[in-house]
Amino acid sequence: MLVRQHESFVEELSVQLQFKEPITSSGAIMTLPAATADLKDWMADRRKFLSVQYDDWMQVIGDFRDSVSTTGPKLTAFVTSSTTQIDSLLQGLFSSTTAANGTASYGVDAAVRADVLLQLELLESELATEAAIIAAWRDLVKSSQTPNRSVEEISFRRDTLFAVAQRRNLDVAGSFGTFKSVDSVLTDVADAVQEELDRAAGVEHHRSFPSSWEPSGQSPGRRIQLCEQVLTRPPYRGDCIVWLRLAPTFLRKHDVTHGQVTFYNASYLSGFVRDPKGADAFFDVVPTEVLTPPLPEREPILRDGEVEWEDDWHMAYARVVLPGIEVHTAEAKAIALVEALKAVNHPEKDTWKLLRGALLYVDGERRSLFSWGPKEYMPERYYPQNDRLSRDIGRMSRSNQMLDAQSIHDLQDAIGMSTALKAADDESPQAVVMASVRAIEHVNAWTTGGVKNWAEFVSDYFKKAQARVKVVDFISHFTKTAIDQMPDRRPDAPRAPQQALFDIRQRLMRTVGAHEYFNVRAAADEVAALRGIYADHFLSRGLGEVQTALATPTGMFARLDEQCRRFDRHLARLKRLRNSAIHGGPFQKLLVNLSPYSPSTSATSASTRQ
Repeated sequence: MLVRQHESFVEELSVQLQFKEPITSSGAIMTLPAATADLKDWMADRRKFLSVQYDDWMQVIGDFRDSVSTTGPKLTAFVTSSTTQIDSLLQGLFSSTTAANGTASYGVDAAVRADVLLQLELLESELATEAAIIAAWRDLVKSSQTPNRSVEEISFRRDTLFAVAQRRNLDVAGSFGTFKSVDSVLTDVADAVQEELDRAAGVEHHRSFPSSWEPSGQSPGRRIQLCEQVLTRPPYRGDCIVWLRLAPTFLRKHDVTHGQVTFYNASYLSGFVRDPKGADAFFDVVPTEVLTPPLPEREPILRDGEVEWEDDWHMAYARVVLPGIEVHTAEAKAIALVEALKAVNHPEKDTWKLLRGALLYVDGERRSLFSWGPKEYMPERYYPQNDRLSRDIGRMSRSNQMLDAQSIHDLQDAIGMSTALKAADDESPQAVVMASVRAIEHVNAWTTGGVKNWAEFVSDYFKKAQARVKVVDFISHFTKTAIDQMPDRRPDAPRAPQQALFDIRQRLMRTVGAHEYFNVRAAADEVAALRGIYADHFLSRGLGEVQTALATPTGMFARLDEQCRRFDRHLARLKRLRNSAIHGGPFQKLLVNLSPYSPSTSATSASTRQ
């Protein structure tokens, strides 16, 4: 196999494109699409404005302004008319009066609020255009080509591209999605490049078999242009039918329908799949696509012993009709519909459980090459090197922390909250926020007697500690990545850097039993050497930032101080999310994913009690 080493910025872009989720290391600043949606929700909030909400409003507006100021120059220039108009309107949104006792009260200008909402809707439309995604892509490319840009900037530019792509309903995470196609063109996969060249020329593309490992001959600049062609292509849409299966179930008749969803008794349906005669008269909604025998070359691939349509009286198949939607969203939307029907009708415990697997039909044709597959998800693989329970139990004994009948009784509240935090993550974003704040408030009561407000308590007890943890993670991430990677993958790469890297790895990694430990403290002493080894590699960007932070006390203080500022921003966001969760205000799910408190800090709080 041909091993190629691309230009440093191409390698860096490729890594950025392969992440499945937002990757900004802090999440402190929201992408412009996310901040716009958040502010729009608040402008459209149906609740009567109260002065007590003022701080929450200002936090939302602050998030929006921070996002505008941090967004890349090309995307900023494209939307500058809208963002300037919005900022101008926001300055006249609130009025204030001061009572005789010095208490300030606030009001909202309804006309200005309506104007801001209209401008935000316009901005959302602009962010979903071809011009917006091209601008976001060019901002990311420019940052990766510029050596003195920060890792945080690269990550934020990538997240902005990700967010704009989501606004355009592109498949950003799929194995055959938009970013995967962009990565193939960028990294010079010959057939992918040729396909885009053929599209640009308006000629039909014929795939080459077997695929060529040779370069396409196109320059990086030309391939980057072709990537824009991929990004601006609209998602494929079609009339979709998704089949799901549930068990155990009991249908009182052969099929039951609500809107786009029809449930079929598996026993009845399997019989008609084998012999479709009479199905038209039997079913209220006839599932024509599964009653028509497939062509021999389209037969699904089954596992040994697998039966596609089971004769099971206590199993149901769900047929979900989704006309004219993006094909890559079909399965998720079908699952959401079925789960919603279950939620509002309250099935008995452990019944009507959605099984693993789905079958997809698009425009009447089956798209699923394989059948359902296993009914249950495989448990996560056990990694003994990650099992540290025995070590932690030993540490408890050495630190004079003893569990006995009395202490277990005293810890029931803390244990219960720790369990609730873990469960909340699977329930809803609101549950995560509520469980997190509840844990913090209880630990505040245990440790300070509730003298402090819960937010003050979090700031006093955790801000500096978390800043130190973040800085250690920052050092660890880049040094550990450096010893796990190679500066040059080519077979004829110089041996000296590889040997030097091997020697550093030997000094930093330690194996005890089944566990492998990375010595972060020792890694700090190797940063300069690692940066030299990776001088021509994109990792030199992050290693350079680590080296700068470690070089002087001023550099380290600046890094810690920045983490404290991010902590404050997150805390303000958590406070308004808590208020919204309690009082029915706007609630952006994304904000929970960006918060370092949910559930990590709260779990730390609960364990403090233990």
